Amino acid sequence: MRWIVLGVWLLTAASAGADAFDDPTTFTNVPASSRVEEIARRVSAVQQRSDLKLPEFHRGPAAVRPVAALTTASLSGRYSNPGPTLEGGLSGDDLYLFPDASFFFLKWADILPRTIYSRGSWQVENGYVTLHDDGVLSGTSRLRGVSRAWVPLSLTLGTSESVCLVGSSYHYNQLLSRMRPNEEPGFRVILSSLERAGDIPPSKAEELKASLMRNYWRPRYLAGQGFDKTEARW
Repeated sequence: MRWIVLGVWLLTAASAGADAFDDPTTFTNVPASSRVEEIARRVSAVQQRSDLKLPEFHRGPAAVRPVAALTTASLSGRYSNPGPTLEGGLSGDDLYLFPDASFFFLKWADILPRTIYSRGSWQVENGYVTLHDDGVLSGTSRLRGVSRAWVPLSLTLGTSESVCLVGSSYHYNQLLSRMRPNEEPGFRVILSSLERAGDIPPSKAEELKASLMRNYWRPRYLAGQGFDKTEARW
């Protein structure tokens, strides 16, 4: 039991730390296109080395480009880490960008039930996907650590292409600082971002929202008050 408590504390501390470093107002002063160009430059520079460590999922050369269409319609969908490329894992995040410009952000782990940490509206601003929390869970913000601005980019690995979202300042800086000379750069981008995992058809959006609220809405849990009967699903 002590190890479970310690694990939850570490997850909380990591989330709080990311939130503390994440200043979306300052971060979005620079156009998102410039952020994508910097990531692409780093990927290209590392890609030219011959001593790369290739991960199991390696599918060929990696390349980063801007997303062709930055609209609500084109960017809506489910984004996850781990996503379709990585799969598996002991913890993760899921961001649902709905076609009606609402969003849900969920976190989960082997010792943490899948939980809605933030919800509200989203839009495309200065090339970023920005999240605007509705304030309902504001009393539990110390646990959330959810980026408020995301850099959308297109990542090519060999012949496959994915749309990824890189979280603002803390996550973006971690991506650049950890892109090591001897590591396949596409692997680092995948590790540091939310990868598009599926579409959300407008006809299914309301049904999906209701399911997320029914199964993963846990304000008492986030406030440190334990579970009640309506929040007992894992």
